[in-house]
Amino acid sequence: MTLVRFEDVIHLSTSRTADPASAGIDRFVRLEHIEPENLQ
Repeated sequence: MTLVRFEDVIHLSTSRTADPASAGIDRFVRLEHIEPENLQ
C-alpha cells in the first residue's frame, strides 16, 4: 500500500452546491465523513 498526503489527492472547494453531480463533481468528502485525528 502506498501512503500519500491527503492534500496531494484532494482539491479544497469552499463553494457549495445542492447537486454535486450537476456541477460535474463525481466524488466528494464532507466534513462529517472525517474523524478528527484519524484519516483512515
